[in-house]
Amino acid sequence: MSTEYYKLNQDTALEGWVDLRVISATRALIAAFALMTTFIDPSEPSRYIGLTFATLALYTVYSIAFLILSLTRSDLIPVSIMHWLDVAWYLGLIALSGGNNSIFFTFFFFAILTGSFGWGLKTGLRLTLVSAISFILVALLTAPREPAFELNRFLIRSMQLLILGYMISRWGGFKIQLRDRLQLLKEITVVSNPRFGIDRILSAILDRLRSFYGANACLLIIQSRPNQTDSYQMYRVRRGAHSTGASPPQITKEDAELFIPQAKRDAVRYRDNGRPREMRPHLRRIDAQEGKAEQREQRIGEDRLQQRGQRRQHDSDEQ
Repeated sequence: MSTEYYKLNQDTALEGWVDLRVISATRALIAAFALMTTFIDPSEPSRYIGLTFATLALYTVYSIAFLILSLTRSDLIPVSIMHWLDVAWYLGLIALSGGNNSIFFTFFFFAILTGSFGWGLKTGLRLTLVSAISFILVALLTAPREPAFELNRFLIRSMQLLILGYMISRWGGFKIQLRDRLQLLKEITVVSNPRFGIDRILSAILDRLRSFYGANACLLIIQSRPNQTDSYQMYRVRRGAHSTGASPPQITKEDAELFIPQAKRDAVRYRDNGRPREMRPHLRRIDAQEGKAEQREQRIGEDRLQQRGQRRQHDSDEQ
């Protein structure tokens, strides 16, 4: 899933293995029932019956093989591309069984469901767009001449795939987001052990936050002592750097004001969007209580603090 099915091979008791077994079993049932339906009533599909039946038989074998691999917790399962493989199978079946009028059209929603609830919003949207565009192309390329081509069915199915696919992707992304937030809370609770010391605990929590948001760095500025507003401590973690647990550096009130929001309940998220440093970066002020955000442009960031520190060091060397 979003993290290789919750890192399947590290803990066999995780939820990912349960999901994978359910998905594999559902895929096998879908393939078996489709094969049985085609065998009982060969009137659908209306053309290439033999080739469609052979493709369904191969897909059934493929599904059963993946079911066996998931039950045995095998490393051979291509977890990250299983939903894309399903889309490829369904496109082949639709192309062989009438295109626009294919009875296998609804199979697309199974691939979108597994991708969205396993990998999140972006994967679900990609699957939706690829499925919709591929279906439109296949339907047009395999379309019979008028009046056999049902334009109303073509338009309804295309819109149905886009609209329902988007809704499924949103719900799947929301589920992944909630799961990741619960995992973050669990990790923060685990590292919050008084025996580690306050500096190490705060550094560990910041590193979890940085990893959760995919940021390159995370800063925390707090007063050195209660009710002392002229001296602050700055905790900082970076991607790829390991915390030593040492005491954080002291900074002045002037330097701290570059980062501290006006309201104590606010937080600041800084993003440069990969643009040159001389251009204005994005600064988002986030209301931690109400969940509102106000975005503005402002010259602010960690680089200013570093430049100010370098100037002070240079002045002290000259003296």
